[in-house]
Order: sequence, then C-alpha cells, then structure tokens
Amino acid sequence: CFFFLMIRRPPRSTQSRSSAASDVYKRQVSTQSTWGIRRTTTGCRVFGCLKGALDGGLYIPHSVKRFPGYVKEGKEEKYDAKLHRERIFGVHIDNYMKYLKDESQEDFQRQFSKWEGALKKAGATTCEQLYKKVHDAIRKNPERPQRQKKETKKQTYTDQRKEQIKTTKGVYRRQRKLTVQERKQRVMKRIQDKLGA
Repeated sequence: CFFFLMIRRPPRSTQSRSSAASDVYKRQVSTQSTWGIRRTTTGCRVFGCLKGALDGGLYIPHSVKRFPGYVKEGKEEKYDAKLHRERIFGVHIDNYMKYLKDESQEDFQRQFSKWEGALKKAGATTCEQLYKKVHDAIRKNPERPQRQKKETKKQTYTDQRKEQIKTTKGVYRRQRKLTVQERKQRVMKRIQDKLGA
C-alpha cells in the first residue's frame, strides 16, 4: 500500500476569507492511496493499512464500505466498528488458534508453535494483549534501535588469480572472467597450436 502526500491548496472562494482560517486550511495534508495490483475486496488487509494511516492523522478521502464489518443487505447498509477493531487486534487469529488446538494438536504445533512461544515470552494470553503491549512499548520509546554491523571475514585465496577460495570447510573454486590480455594470449596460443600441428 502506498500513500502519496499532496499539499492541499485552498480553493479561490476561501482565499478572500480571514488569513487565520486560510492558514489552517493550507497546512492540511491530503493523501491519495494506491494499492498496486492488489484486489481491493471488502475486508482486505490493505484497508487495515488505510485505517492505521487514518488513525495516525492523515487526511485520506475514503469510505467505510470496504472496511471489515461493513455489510449491505438489500437497501440496508451497516458498519460494525467493533468487528473492525477485533480484526485489527487479531481476535480472529485467537479464535483460529483455539479451534486448531481443539481439533488437531499436530496442526496447531506445526502452524502456531512459534507464535505460542512468543505469547508466553511476552506474558500475554491473546494477540490483542500482545499488540497492546507492543503499542505501549513503541509509544514509550519510538526510537528505532541501530543494527549492529556484522563482521565480515575476508576471503583468503590460495592462487594468484583469486579463483580458489579457502574456507574452514575446505577449498572451492570460483571461476573468474578472463582479462582482455588473458583472452588475447589464449587466442594466440590456439593459433600457434594450429600452425604448429
């Protein structure tokens, strides 16, 4: 999901209004969203991204018709914000985990063993509790930790052309391109071999 930021300019009708009102209008930032090749079906995950951007304070022209929880039956339209909230906080994942745990322990272990370990490590019993803990931790310290650079070991070569590389597991060969001079020498050697034979 991509958001394109645009500065909104006031229409000509508002330019004659007071300067304070037009300054507020000028400072608003509008965005346009594009989903790329994603299909925008009702309840699609990209609308969770849109909801997050809206909650973050961006102005994006939108409708709730594509959010999870929107139902249209005949002429009656209904949006259930509670269902959308549950979707954001992963209640559907918890329900599926409980279902799998009851149905097949083997499938549960294959699919959710690491996830269950992460929940235990965080001291949470549900995805919602885990998400809230993560959000609180981000709010307390929004700084992104710097990654430590990995030390890269220099490769050791056993020959002058640097084709044979020595490692702890043994020696292996990586063919390199011939230089222009080496190609010319190879051609001359073939010509001499043909003429000499």
